[in-house]
Amino acid sequence: MLAKRVIKCLENTDIYTVSYGNASVFTYNHYIIQLASKGSLRKIVDSIYWCNLYKYVDREKYNPNEDVEKTKDYEVFDLFAGRFLQLFNRPAFKDFLSFRAEYPADLKLLLMTYFENMEKIDAKVVVSAKELGSWLNGVAYRAAKKC
Repeated sequence: MLAKRVIKCLENTDIYTVSYGNASVFTYNHYIIQLASKGSLRKIVDSIYWCNLYKYVDREKYNPNEDVEKTKDYEVFDLFAGRFLQLFNRPAFKDFLSFRAEYPADLKLLLMTYFENMEKIDAKVVVSAKELGSWLNGVAYRAAKKC
């Protein structure tokens, strides 16, 4: 109950971050706060961690030949993911999706919330686009497998 009150207080509240004499102000988008108050945000944040960049086999798997570059790429991905969750706007969304990655199914709620509320796209259109994308992926996979 206390956590829900704290989350509710975050709506329209400026948050200050201070580091080494520098201060910046930000707010969380009210749609992100709604996801948090429904208990969905933790699962979304956890699933972002388990996104696998196509460039690498697995986030957790160690490979000394690619480890430095892999770590850097995942740090940038995590930065863009955090910025998207914080700002929840089109530029942050584009940065987040600029990485070719496999996104877990648990991100569906986040993406549906973004498209429906921020981009004002009807839910039926979003679901239809998702289904078309799934179909195209399946066709591409089967065609590639034949080659």
